[in-house]
Formats: sequence, structure tokens, C-alpha cells
Amino acid sequence: MPLENIAFVLEDISNDLTTVCHHLSAVGAGPVKPDFKRLGETKRLLSEAKDNLEKCLADLERIG
Repeated sequence: MPLENIAFVLEDISNDLTTVCHHLSAVGAGPVKPDFKRLGETKRLLSEAKDNLEKCLADLERIG
């Protein structure tokens, strides 16, 4: 799969993920609370994904 296609898929998924997190935040502000263990793991994975994407972007910036 070409690099730009992977980037497109990641952008599309991250857009959907932003919507889901926004809705979860709204629900979590009420009486229903998320599973904090799963939420912590999700945050860890997203942080790792962010780090990886930043490294990739830095490599692409060096190329031009």
C-alpha cells in the first residue's frame, strides 16, 4: 500500500476516533463512567501512536 494511502487511512480513522472520544467525554461527564483500566490502556496506546506518527512526520520533513 502506498505511503499516502496509509496516511489517508490514519487521518480518516483518527477523525472518527476524535468523534468517539468527544462522545465518550460527554457520557463520562454524567452518571455513567467508563472502565478506567480500559481507558488507561487506550490512552497509552494513543500516546504511543502519537509518538510513532511524530517520528514518521519528522523523517518526512527531513526528506523535504
